[in-house]
Amino acid sequence: MISVEIRGIYATALTVLGLEEGWTIARPSEVLRDRLNLDENDQPAAVTIEDREDKQGIILTGSLREAEPTVRTLLDRLPDALILGKPHPDKPHNSRVRYLLEFPSAAKNELDGYRRRRVFTLPGHHYLKIIDTKSVDRIEQTAPKQAESAAAELQERLVTSGYRKGRTIQIRHQKVGYGGFTFSGNIESFEKSHGVLLKRLFQAGGTYDSLGLPKEKDDFGTVEIPNDLWWLRRRYFAAGGELKGEIFNINTPAELYPDLIYYVDLELDVVRWPDGRTRIVDEEILRDKRDKGFVPARVADRARLEAERVIAELKGVTLST
Repeated sequence: MISVEIRGIYATALTVLGLEEGWTIARPSEVLRDRLNLDENDQPAAVTIEDREDKQGIILTGSLREAEPTVRTLLDRLPDALILGKPHPDKPHNSRVRYLLEFPSAAKNELDGYRRRRVFTLPGHHYLKIIDTKSVDRIEQTAPKQAESAAAELQERLVTSGYRKGRTIQIRHQKVGYGGFTFSGNIESFEKSHGVLLKRLFQAGGTYDSLGLPKEKDDFGTVEIPNDLWWLRRRYFAAGGELKGEIFNINTPAELYPDLIYYVDLELDVVRWPDGRTRIVDEEILRDKRDKGFVPARVADRARLEAERVIAELKGVTLST
């Protein structure tokens, strides 16, 4: 039986999950004790769980002997949870190690469900807690009957009301394993039922990934970020509007935040050139990250399925501007 101490915005959900798995909850907070009817337990924990700084997942620390099976449990229980960082494989079993776990949108929704088993929980609870903890707590204390409406109104006030044409917003392209980068774009359009369209300008120099084409003066591009889909589409244009090509980036469904659009890249790209040729690239990178345990096999399989689905939808379609 593993002893786990849990803190942060995921604490209630992870405690419910852990109790179902037979974990002993060490040093539960007063809130957790009251909420889940837990006894005090001042024994030291073998594993500690706390929020990452960006709250998009957790930091899990403990001896390799206890931490590794705890991580496996979370990956098994949460649909698209991923590992951003993990210890080197030759660590001895009694050494203290740290894992960084990522909770994309489906994992957050699953955690909402665990929390909801024991306490009133808004739809999108963990997503909204990242944005404004106090507002979520205040609404949940009243336990509104129209929970979906309450959550939608809160998201509108905190997030989507700010998605106006012409506004510049940051996009976080998070990588599994380690790393990632942030880029910016200007909002061209936003529809709640469809998603966001961004416009980007490029300087001359270098090439467009996977297309093998040069970046030239006054080139521009668009980034289409649909709701709840496992891809985004980057299109590249010459100064006169001629389409150079497009790339469908396979990723976890994007989440919209007040100043940031966030997703986790799943390595695969579907490339399409103006003559209609298509190709899936970077399959070996995804395979390597799956084999190293950063991406669970089911998520890697989903990424491949999504890439094949994009190819199928594009087949026989003439590329237009």
